[in-house]
Amino acid sequence: MIRGQSAAGMGGGGDLAGYLDDLLDERAPEVAMPAPGGSGQRLEALVVEAGGVGFALPQAAVEAVLPAPERLVRPPRGAPAWLLGRLARGGARRPVADLGAALLPRGRASAGPRPWLVALAGGWVLACDRVGDPVALGRSEVRWRRPEERRPWLAGVASEPPALVVNPIRLEAWLDAAAGCGTEDA
Repeated sequence: MIRGQSAAGMGGGGDLAGYLDDLLDERAPEVAMPAPGGSGQRLEALVVEAGGVGFALPQAAVEAVLPAPERLVRPPRGAPAWLLGRLARGGARRPVADLGAALLPRGRASAGPRPWLVALAGGWVLACDRVGDPVALGRSEVRWRRPEERRPWLAGVASEPPALVVNPIRLEAWLDAAAGCGTEDA
């Protein structure tokens, strides 16, 4: 569950419901990332919230959860608004993306600073509003989809807790392309 909010409170009205319905309309029968193989296997995930929407990140892809620092290294000129800057971590400057502003429709992401950072193993750091407890998602609890040109990072939609299941490899590739600056840039 997201700290400070119930699963029922994660919704945000008809606009969000329509957005999620549109995501499900793109559903394909095959899976974008390995789904749990048998009925007994589960996907361990960390659920974070950004812009009032839950995002389930596979636990294996999460390197660390950190409180946001007061300052980040400035993003390059001309970078998208959702690229907040770079975080000095592990001897490298890792790009920090505002998760809600990067992935949600315009106007959906809330304004203001994001108090939490989630460092992914691939190099990106995601700024979010809340960090929940780890959850185990069973095959039947997720509507899986195949990657497509639109939203290639979306692996599926979990029913409980309600969250968009993220393929971290595709998310980081999408962020690299959309930002025009990969994790290797300093």
